[in-house]
Amino acid sequence: MPMTNCKPFGLWMRILMGICTLCALVTLRAYDLYHVFYLYLPYHSLGLYLPFSLYCVCMLAYGIVAQVLKPEITTQYIVPLDICDFHPPFKASLFVFLWLTCLIMVIVQWMIRNIKSSFNESREMLAICFIIFANLIFVTALNYVRPQYPLNKGLHLLATSLNHIGTQMVWWLIMAVPMYNCMFNWQGYLDRWINTLRKDGLQKEYDVSTNTTTANNTGSLFWQILLVAKEARFTQWKMTFTGTMVRSPRTT
Repeated sequence: MPMTNCKPFGLWMRILMGICTLCALVTLRAYDLYHVFYLYLPYHSLGLYLPFSLYCVCMLAYGIVAQVLKPEITTQYIVPLDICDFHPPFKASLFVFLWLTCLIMVIVQWMIRNIKSSFNESREMLAICFIIFANLIFVTALNYVRPQYPLNKGLHLLATSLNHIGTQMVWWLIMAVPMYNCMFNWQGYLDRWINTLRKDGLQKEYDVSTNTTTANNTGSLFWQILLVAKEARFTQWKMTFTGTMVRSPRTT
């Protein structure tokens, strides 16, 4: 059975392409804003994606090395127990890599805590970091206190449910308000954001009239494309590098 192959599903899909990639893309989102508002550098440049690229290289190197090593010293499927067993040193290296990834994410989020209000995401990112760390603490403790917890249906169900709920909450914390307003309150949502841009002194950068609460006719479609593209950019698996530097409006 394919699911008995622990490395593709347990290492690559769940940990490297799942948890690590999600945290890396959330960090990239924050670093985009740091690159523009603190370093005053262009949004599209080599330096913008270089840290993310270096992390991806490290992640791939770790995965490739783990893939070529013998299962006896990494992870292997135990037929009688129907679980994947992780060798202690290898399991420790996995959790070190996960914790370093999350710590980098928190550090970058902290670096942008005081950026302009129209692009400030400190509240959402604080909640997201809390959810990720809460899940990581629980999973780390569970793996070391009860390493064979998958054999316990209650613990297995609890761990799986917390991971699933946490992942969904990360998604909806970013997407819920923009999706609702884009569907049911488009003009009011746009006006509030334009007003916030004006208060931050960003009229010229975004072609906002100083006397009206809406963009000019030429920019109207431009605003719509930017808002929708930006919010669709950061999904769990469909996040890309081609989004636009646009922030949902703050109303408080």
